[in-house]
Amino acid sequence: MGFTKETIDFVYQTIVDCFLEDNLPVSLIKIKNRTKLNSATLKWAIKSLLSDRKIEEVNFQHFKPLGIKIPISWDGKYCGTLVGTEFHTKRTDLHIFRKFEAFGVSQGVIDKLKKLGCRKIIFEYEGNMFRIGKYEANLEDFDSSSLSYENEKDLQKFVPISKLKIVC
Repeated sequence: MGFTKETIDFVYQTIVDCFLEDNLPVSLIKIKNRTKLNSATLKWAIKSLLSDRKIEEVNFQHFKPLGIKIPISWDGKYCGTLVGTEFHTKRTDLHIFRKFEAFGVSQGVIDKLKKLGCRKIIFEYEGNMFRIGKYEANLEDFDSSSLSYENEKDLQKFVPISKLKIVC
């Protein structure tokens, strides 16, 4: 198989399929083994997909498709959707941890999102206590936060809403 549009599409579909199998970035070795392409052809297909912003490298020689929406669940409950490198989750007044006036995220969700290459969390807030809209934070802000609460063996990390960036 030479370097053609069909080859690029084949490599992209392979990356998507592998990514959706376990919701983890796909190693170059796995892509090579699945596609059976020679190294030169695979290199050009990957470069083309990167330049067309169809995939991104999230770790050294590990790739994930861009624009795919991945539902994220934790402890059997849907908690939001990962779109590219942004995790979108809905919040109301019921979700505000009043002690810190903050939004929280379970450490298990944070760990899962880190593995998937997430960089930002977008809280889509609809309530009365704060301005309705989208609030943004870096995933790292939650992971490194000293504000935490353990709820029935579920460690939750918090960032005060006043520290979040309002995006609309």
